[in-house]
Amino acid sequence: MKHIILVTVFVTFIATSCFAKVVPPRAVESAFKQKFPTATKISWGKENAHEYEADFTENGVEHSANFSEAGKWVETETRADFNSLPTEVKAAFNAQHKGAKQNEVAKIERANGVIYEIEIQEGKKGKDCLYYEDGSSVK
Repeated sequence: MKHIILVTVFVTFIATSCFAKVVPPRAVESAFKQKFPTATKISWGKENAHEYEADFTENGVEHSANFSEAGKWVETETRADFNSLPTEVKAAFNAQHKGAKQNEVAKIERANGVIYEIEIQEGKKGKDCLYYEDGSSVK
């Protein structure tokens, strides 16, 4: 009987924590509203121990944005289409990964610039290929 009670408590705890709504600190929410005033369909999560991530829609486009606990914007990731990437990025990718199928493509904006992420399938694992706007690879 004791075992059944412990299992029930454990399962309840796991289910509750998996579906718990993340509420960001005021500084994060305020910074988000200032940077993305027309955002809709906002849902919050934790990127890691010190960053909050908002998934949202703005002007009909899906985005995610990360903010530090203090409310400092870290990055914004926007889904993209391979054909919309800069010519230099497409050329570099095609030269390095000839015939590779792109699973997902994203534009990542950071304070120090923009990078493009192209996810490909390599064997059974996915691989992220990162490029600067000029087509050079991110190391």
